[in-house]
Amino acid sequence: MDPESLTTDDVLALQNRLQNDRFLNLDLTAQHIAELRDRAFPDQGDQPLTDDQYKALAWMFNAGYDQRLADDPSRVNDPNFLERSENGQAVFKRRDHSRALLDKGRKVE
Repeated sequence: MDPESLTTDDVLALQNRLQNDRFLNLDLTAQHIAELRDRAFPDQGDQPLTDDQYKALAWMFNAGYDQRLADDPSRVNDPNFLERSENGQAVFKRRDHSRALLDKGRKVE
């Protein structure tokens, strides 16, 4: 899906589906996070993200891709780096819960 080619009607229909279809919403969210991860940390492979990479990825999910964070994920810890740097910190605090949900989901499949 190319966002640049969407008409107003397409956008409204997509918004409606995302609000009413939890599975589509989760699927698109997972795809977006995976694309951000692969773009920011292309050499990561199957290795788990470091704490700073996790925070940087969470920040980019909320605020958009930032090459500076991809180059140096530890910058997300600098309160002077970006005014919205708390995004990554807040998601990081719930990391264990997120991982538990993901692990539970894997067992169901």
